[in-house]
Amino acid sequence: MTQELIKLPTDQLLTKFGSGGHKPGSGSAAALLGLVSCKLVQTVVTLSAGRDQYQGVEAQLTLANQDIVAGIEPVLMAAVQEDSEQFDRVIEARRLRDAELDKTKKRPLSDKALAELREATEIPIRIAETCLVLAEKALVVFDLGFKAARGDSGVAISSALAGASGAIAIIYLNLTSFKGGEWASQARHRADELSQRTQALQLQLIDRINRLQQEVIAREGQD
Repeated sequence: MTQELIKLPTDQLLTKFGSGGHKPGSGSAAALLGLVSCKLVQTVVTLSAGRDQYQGVEAQLTLANQDIVAGIEPVLMAAVQEDSEQFDRVIEARRLRDAELDKTKKRPLSDKALAELREATEIPIRIAETCLVLAEKALVVFDLGFKAARGDSGVAISSALAGASGAIAIIYLNLTSFKGGEWASQARHRADELSQRTQALQLQLIDRINRLQQEVIAREGQD
């Protein structure tokens, strides 16, 4: 029976990530970063609810939270397990390919390994796309939500962008195993677009950190 990673105690899951194996690997870690972001956004929305100064934006915060709970979190939750299982198939296919000495038998095994890697690459593409949507919602919650919890909002944005950035790195790495082809070209263009979006959102995060810095400086000037 396959062990469900997300249900492991945190210390056991972290030990697995640090064990030097491939299961779970970087894709699962990227999805997990996205899940941390989901929970922090939910915390800020909860802290904002019922406070008079946030009544005017409650609908926007609630919608962001609903989108995360219904659409984003389930995708990332599933990806933690899917990435681990699919990349295990890649490793097994590579082992069979490398162990085969007969060139006529090796070719179909090589094709099989690439086919498994192609499936494995679709998962971090999905993780990156999902994390970027999540980062956009986390930015909204940072701007509109409970101001005293902007630390939570900031970590939520950072975690979502880290998940996206990590997933993009995985995509590019996987594509180095392909020698052209329509699918590889399309995947690379998708990764390029995701990378550009990530960089733009990172600038928005930096802008918000700078705003907090300016608040600190302004308070220092009041002394």
